[in-house]
Amino acid sequence: MMRSHIWASLVAIVGLSTGMAQADTIAFGSKADWEKWVFPVGTLELSRDGLVKPKFIQKNINASLNAGEFVVEREGNKPTKWGGISGVGSNPARAANIFDGEVDTWWAPDPDDDMDTWWIELDLGRLVSATKIVLKFSPQGEPFRMFKVYTSTGEEALYSGSGKKEYLVVGQTTQPNFAYELEYPLGQLGTARSTAEEPRQLVGFVLIQVTAPFGDARLGEVEVHTLGDNVVLGTVERGGLAIQASPGGDRRILTNNEVLDGRFDTYWNSSAGFLDWTEKGWVNMNLGALFWVDTIRIVSARVHQGSRVDPLFGYKLFISDGTLGPTAQLGTENVMGSFVWEEVGSLDDNSVGFLTFEDTFSSRPVQHIFFSHRNNVRDTGTYGRFKTLEIQAYGEGYIPGVSMTSGLLNLGRSKNMLSIAWEADIPPGTKLEISTRTGDQLCEKLHYFDKKGNELSKEKWESLPKFRKEADPIVELVPDPQTWSPWSKPYVHSGDPFASPSPRQYLEIRARLLSTLPDQAVSLDRIVLSFADPLARTLTAEVWPDTAIAAKPQEFKYFIRPSFAAGDLGFDQVLIRTPAQAELLGVNVASDPLALEDLSVYSTADSLLIQLPSTIKSAKLVEVEFKSQVFLNSTVFEGLVGNSSRKLWQTVDPGDADSEAMSNVLVVTVPIQDRLVGDVQIAPAIITPNGDGLNDQMNIDFLIFQIDRAQPITVKVHDLSGRIVREVMAQRGISGAHQAVWDGTDEAGVLVPPGLYLCRVEVEASHDAAAIVQAVGVAF
Repeated sequence: MMRSHIWASLVAIVGLSTGMAQADTIAFGSKADWEKWVFPVGTLELSRDGLVKPKFIQKNINASLNAGEFVVEREGNKPTKWGGISGVGSNPARAANIFDGEVDTWWAPDPDDDMDTWWIELDLGRLVSATKIVLKFSPQGEPFRMFKVYTSTGEEALYSGSGKKEYLVVGQTTQPNFAYELEYPLGQLGTARSTAEEPRQLVGFVLIQVTAPFGDARLGEVEVHTLGDNVVLGTVERGGLAIQASPGGDRRILTNNEVLDGRFDTYWNSSAGFLDWTEKGWVNMNLGALFWVDTIRIVSARVHQGSRVDPLFGYKLFISDGTLGPTAQLGTENVMGSFVWEEVGSLDDNSVGFLTFEDTFSSRPVQHIFFSHRNNVRDTGTYGRFKTLEIQAYGEGYIPGVSMTSGLLNLGRSKNMLSIAWEADIPPGTKLEISTRTGDQLCEKLHYFDKKGNELSKEKWESLPKFRKEADPIVELVPDPQTWSPWSKPYVHSGDPFASPSPRQYLEIRARLLSTLPDQAVSLDRIVLSFADPLARTLTAEVWPDTAIAAKPQEFKYFIRPSFAAGDLGFDQVLIRTPAQAELLGVNVASDPLALEDLSVYSTADSLLIQLPSTIKSAKLVEVEFKSQVFLNSTVFEGLVGNSSRKLWQTVDPGDADSEAMSNVLVVTVPIQDRLVGDVQIAPAIITPNGDGLNDQMNIDFLIFQIDRAQPITVKVHDLSGRIVREVMAQRGISGAHQAVWDGTDEAGVLVPPGLYLCRVEVEASHDAAAIVQAVGVAF
């Protein structure tokens, strides 16, 4: 695959990055376009004008403002009720005003209604860790004089199934109120049962009850201040999951309930007595996306559903960003997965009786959370009633890693993909990675559903009676993993030539919006794919021989076997990427040699371009013979063919192009070198810089080996005491031939005194460094 930044020396000659006037395009740039892409639910913000940006996760929020974003009831997979006003006794038309963020909009009961209807209830849509409730009364009226403020977790009172919530009074007036803003701190009771430094209270509902006539009083806002956005919520919708070891020791996937759902009435039964913590008593969570996290809460309560809850004996808490590596503890691979884990919380002896654990740490990217309690019967000799109600995670910053995929793009028939371009704002500390993959074959993926719309495994679906399941599975056409290409390496520059195999009928585009800073994020505006009719249906190529001796000039043969279909345009240009300047030795078409004088040849330091005398439109083997040098093991001789009249290019694919060549690849291997720099040649070794045009400067030629990414290369001239006289070269480069020039002057541009000097050629690599020193002279 071609890399335009490496082949830049030929761009101007052949128009490699231009000439797209005859190309078709597919563009993504509107909100409607991006909504068709696939990405974890809730991780991206799509603006009206089509800008895509990772969502900003907040701390210290007013949980009332986004209550309406949370689903509280579903019918199958279909949401039927959201958070917001869950009940109001009077004046329902104005009820939603109390959580719209505008204090000038308001609610008040109708004074003509019975006093027992003077109440309003707000459902936050999820359980939050609240610090205070703030009531704000509209300046257009007066405050309520007498009232009560209640909170509830949503737990039912009296008995399960009663339909009545258990409420706690958190504020009330004992004398007429005249304040327009009132603040009620939460979590003051029972704070010793939590390891949190600041008091917090679990709140799912807030109820305001007016208890006396109120005149022209108007309630503007009910604010519930919380620790922040709990990123555990939405785990299942994002494609994440949680696996638990239950009390019986078996493992199962937690669905959208228990510790994931933000509800008080569901829980994980932690009552496991065991001898080995890797067998039971743990939860392994994949959040479905990467988040900045600095606080994790493991939440329980003293009483739940009418029963006493015992404190856990102890616990350990680990986090990971998904980096693969050694596990946190030897022998836990089957439990924790092969991630690099960091322990961020633990308690070995919970003799104090804490029910809720809160661990804080410096903000870092987190996708995986592993929690394991220590209810070990061998150590304690007792069992207990343990329940974990929620695992909550908080942090602040733009989501640091979001991957979005176009889904299957069907071009109708095989097309020659030319380039991919984008428009984006990429601040320092962020990165946009765009990759592609292509194919011609699709396969079927079956989806199984019950009558409520819940997707099931095939086994679960088959076990249901007919009246509870859809009769037939839904068929989805997806890329065939056996024939599709892997994802390409990320494109470096907007407008880069297409890097995946082409021509193909189908493709997918993936964009990854990454950041290493919480306050910075990529803003993606537009992606454009350019394509055209194929020059040939297939272009199979190989190079022979596929081995070489480092830096030794060697003859190679490059074979290209095309195949054509009706409408293909044909080609009259061949472009081969070479590791050093190449010398063309000959070109054969269908075994017939072409006269070199009939060819236009352009050879540069990294490319060989051949203009053929006529367009090839039949399946004729093209053989290019040339001489060049190889410096790096596994050097790829990438290739393209072009149509000069249409200004179009198409990449070749490695394969069996000629039966006599035995490589089937475009990669040339070189025996591993034990040196980074060599073959230093300085001519002339003694210069006479007097301006007469003879020996006024010296050329310092040398070879670099084993460097596939740009590394620092320096050439310095020292006097015999070791002092640097002149830094002749200071740049970054890769394996290949390099040259520096010295004209006998120092850093100030003044001629140095005659005498002997030392020329030092040095290269630095990530794993090593090497230098060669040779004596040079200056004479007059």
